[in-house]
Amino acid sequence: MLYSTTGGTVEGNGTFAHGTSTPILAAPSIGYTFKYWLGEGVDDPSRVNPSVSITEDRNLTAIFEIKKYQLNLTAEEGGSVTGSGSFPHGTEALISADENIGYTFIGWVGEGFAISSVSETTILMTQDFNVSAQFQRNQYSLSVFAGDGGSVNGSGTYPFGTKAFISATPNEGFSFSQWSGKNIENPLDQNTTITISENGFVFGIFSHNSHDLSIHTSGLGSVSGAGIYEYGHIETISAIPATGQFFSKWIGDGISDPLEANTSILMTDDRNISAIFLPYTHSLSVYASEGGQATGSGSFEFGTQASISATPSFGYSFSQWTGNGVIQSNEITTFVLVSEDQNITANFIPIEPSSYLEVEEITENWYSSWLGIHFETTSGWSYHLELGWIYPVMAKEDSIWIWSDNLKWLWTDKQNRGQSMYWSENDQNWLFFNVSNPTNRKYYSYLLEQWIEF
Repeated sequence: MLYSTTGGTVEGNGTFAHGTSTPILAAPSIGYTFKYWLGEGVDDPSRVNPSVSITEDRNLTAIFEIKKYQLNLTAEEGGSVTGSGSFPHGTEALISADENIGYTFIGWVGEGFAISSVSETTILMTQDFNVSAQFQRNQYSLSVFAGDGGSVNGSGTYPFGTKAFISATPNEGFSFSQWSGKNIENPLDQNTTITISENGFVFGIFSHNSHDLSIHTSGLGSVSGAGIYEYGHIETISAIPATGQFFSKWIGDGISDPLEANTSILMTDDRNISAIFLPYTHSLSVYASEGGQATGSGSFEFGTQASISATPSFGYSFSQWTGNGVIQSNEITTFVLVSEDQNITANFIPIEPSSYLEVEEITENWYSSWLGIHFETTSGWSYHLELGWIYPVMAKEDSIWIWSDNLKWLWTDKQNRGQSMYWSENDQNWLFFNVSNPTNRKYYSYLLEQWIEF
């Protein structure tokens, strides 16, 4: 008798003569495979159609086993799969695809799918299958915007994970400050990259350039306007000269009117400028009164201490300086503080004859010398017994000039005076004085060749 397990049928049942050999057949169903015959008398239990030796009643069973199929799953770049394995015939194997970040599942490649376009589906196992999951890299948009003060580049559509180049260009007078956004490699670099991981926005931020205005002075004065200013700013600058100085000009770039003390400057760069002050020049005129000379005249800058000097003539002494600005008016050599056009005079006074003649004092202020007997006053005038009122001025130690209102300028010295001789500047000739009769003064004029009373 022939039997079978699940998965197939048998053929060959019947009654047979002793000693005969009869064939039998095991026919597996679809999805099953024959394994062996279980029982006695089979010449080859592993064959599907062996022969059975009939020497007694035989009970034989054909053993069948369901088939198993191999499911091999692979994943292309961008994801992973689960569900590979060995499955019995007719079963439905569950498979799934997991996309990586930045990728999208697009479908299964192979056979046997319930639905090939979804990431989780089933395969009816009727054979071995090799199946692949396909993924696609996502594309993301990058929008690059610029704030005030510049322009940017880099907007576009980029695959996930790539590095997009972005750049910023500041306008004149501006500087790039930074990028604002996600995944920026170096936010402080105006030329950098951004890693694409999603739709994104970045902003290029610009700032006004700031420039330093430094103001210096040459000469004496003050200035205003120095500081730090934005590009393009117009700043007022002023120059104020000190007393005795005047504003000359500005030196430097960007100045509206370099010759104006109050003007403006355009700040498009760091500026280093100077205000030039110059001193006023004043004339100093140095004069001398009768009896000497003075030096020191000239043109001098305001505030200069100009040297002045007085030289008295013989018979005179320096008295004082008169005029504004003299530092020590009683010093023969001193300084004048020049602050304006100034006139300075050196004043001299005659030296009393008694101070340079060899005299003998007769009584108070009366003296006797080779000049004769005379009376001195503090005004410089003397009364001479022979000549009357005279104004003596020493020419040398042993000679003298004498002024007389009647006789004008006379000159004599010790030798000529001893002979009563005087030189007349007016006559350009000699005069001889007869002093024998003081009540009847007269002299002989060699020019007129006659005696003249006086």
